[in-house]
Amino acid sequence: HLPPHVAISDTYLDRVANGKIDVVHGRLIEINHDTLTILATNNETITRNGIDQLISCTGYRPSLDFLSPELQTTLNYDPMDTFQPLILCHDIYHPDLPGLGFVGMYRGPYFGVLELQARLLAQRWSSELGGGISTSDNEALKQSQHIRDARPRPQFPHGDYIAHMDSLASVLGCVPPKGRFGSQAG
Repeated sequence: HLPPHVAISDTYLDRVANGKIDVVHGRLIEINHDTLTILATNNETITRNGIDQLISCTGYRPSLDFLSPELQTTLNYDPMDTFQPLILCHDIYHPDLPGLGFVGMYRGPYFGVLELQARLLAQRWSSELGGGISTSDNEALKQSQHIRDARPRPQFPHGDYIAHMDSLASVLGCVPPKGRFGSQAG
């Protein structure tokens, strides 16, 4: 049983329930006129005929085949995992690869997180950082692995957007002080 995910529709669930919409989890392999061939997540090939409409919610699958197998191993890269394809500190870097970083390599790339990721990576690259894995890096890698291993998987790896922003801002040392804006009515 999968957890509920965000969808905006007044009629979607009713149409799924009465069989008017056929939900298939997998990757589209081929479209031939009104026939679809899909590789399901269980590696079964599924063919659907008589298709008149297609909603393809593909997400993004990173393709990092240009990286050497050694780098892919260090990053714990899983090309089939669209949820958490890499094990990184703060979804940005691996401490054993100081010249390599990623921005937006997590499910749900919102501009605030992208900006903080870019700032954290720039800070890391411009600092005199020693080699090896620090305690905080080790904890961040464990958190990334925990997100990958979570079952059932939530819709987003960092479901609490504000807490995720605050955690990145905390690492950067730029969390606004509490009460800075006074009390708010509303």
